Amino acid sequence: MNAPLLNVASRTVSGLDLAVSYSFELPTFLSLPGKDGRLGLRWISTWQFEDETQQLADQPAVDCAGFYSGTCSADGNRITPDFRGLFRADWKQRSDAGAAEVQIIGDL
Repeated sequence: MNAPLLNVASRTVSGLDLAVSYSFELPTFLSLPGKDGRLGLRWISTWQFEDETQQLADQPAVDCAGFYSGTCSADGNRITPDFRGLFRADWKQRSDAGAAEVQIIGDL
């Protein structure tokens, strides 16, 4: 018996990633007395345009970008929303600090 191993599957992924950061000193009236404050803002996002898999050469390709069901979630780690974003704000004043973040997940 001769059964060579073949890797015949293919996967095509395309999308756009965007990251923007901005940091600035807080005005005196927004700072604690005797401390200089800074506020940092950060936005990170990704748009998934295509997440196409073809298991075998004679089978049709399946595009799973933005879908959750059937073959698009059968392997447990293919859940790819069409959009994901993260907004974060960091506040710092010498030894005092705080942060808050919001995550956004688009359609599945």
